[in-house]
Amino acid sequence: MTAEIYEIEPNPNQTAIKMLEDMLEQAKAGHIQALAIAGCYADGSCFNAFVAEWQPVHLIGELRLLERDIVDLYCDTRRKPAWEYCE
Repeated sequence: MTAEIYEIEPNPNQTAIKMLEDMLEQAKAGHIQALAIAGCYADGSCFNAFVAEWQPVHLIGELRLLERDIVDLYCDTRRKPAWEYCE
């Protein structure tokens, strides 16, 4: 008996694709002048990138607000019992 090995391909995150497409259109139109991106790959490794030639202090403020939003979401999730997430 021989065991078969299958490679699991990650599914594209459609929400991330839409977000990036929207941001690209805004950047092409000249609306976005500073941008910071943090993300995680399917293998669990993470990355970040930024361009802040215009108003970098405002970008730092937005990053702090984003951090707070993510932490608040995590805290709300931790407070709920696991059964609330089961379907």
